Amino acid sequence: GSKIPVLDDKQGIAVQKVRSPSSKKLATCGSQTSREKKLSLLQDVGRLKKKLRDEENIHRVLKQAFNRPVGTLPRLPPYLPPNVSYTILCYLWSLRQ
Repeated sequence: GSKIPVLDDKQGIAVQKVRSPSSKKLATCGSQTSREKKLSLLQDVGRLKKKLRDEENIHRVLKQAFNRPVGTLPRLPPYLPPNVSYTILCYLWSLRQ
């Protein structure tokens, strides 16, 4: 995080660490209400659940692709990241040679 100067009654100026602006926990007006915290946590849980589902889907596709008989091509779903599709196709192509 960055540091900003703050006034200290006894010692003059001191330096205080501040969280980076990207931190979702940083409240703009002091502290968040418990409702805002709960909403933020629920949003985080939703994003993490979606990310987990995506990773599980990619794992399933990879498992199917690498356990196929030689010479058969898997159906690659459109949600796969391009680098994953490319890796699968390169692997299968290398088996043919």
